[in-house]
Amino acid sequence: MLSSTQTISTSLKIVYVILAFILCFSSFRVFFRPAKTVEVCIHRATSWSKYLHAHNQAISILKYGINNLSKNAKDTAKLNFFIGMEYYYKRDYSNATIYFDKTSELFKAAKFPFDPGYLSMIVSYYNIGEEKKAKTLYKSLKKQEKYDIRFKDLEALESRIFHS
Repeated sequence: MLSSTQTISTSLKIVYVILAFILCFSSFRVFFRPAKTVEVCIHRATSWSKYLHAHNQAISILKYGINNLSKNAKDTAKLNFFIGMEYYYKRDYSNATIYFDKTSELFKAAKFPFDPGYLSMIVSYYNIGEEKKAKTLYKSLKKQEKYDIRFKDLEALESRIFHS
């Protein structure tokens, strides 16, 4: 244990400087460096949202991806899905559904993986009064249960919001 009169050794100071550099570099890489691919863009946006609760910054990053990165229709749908999710987290359901409406490319494959955000899509449509659209989405996603058992999680919504 160090007393107030003892000093930190030079080698320990070097270790502290190296650790500070690594921390700064990692933070820069995760939060500030421009994204060059759709995957990096999504990762960066979710980092801003998850760790800093900076949903507006996450939306800006995702919109940058839509406007500036080369992508295919499925990548554009993914970016729109994540923008919709950020608006959902902000409880801005009307804007969330605007972006969720642009995600049809994600559902064109015969089999596609489950994402918990699909529950948020259904809830967003329901919360803005588009119960018919929410039910239609629910039914189409429920059909995917034969390919991915996690779609069974959608049943929690049926008794909660559809009541029939």
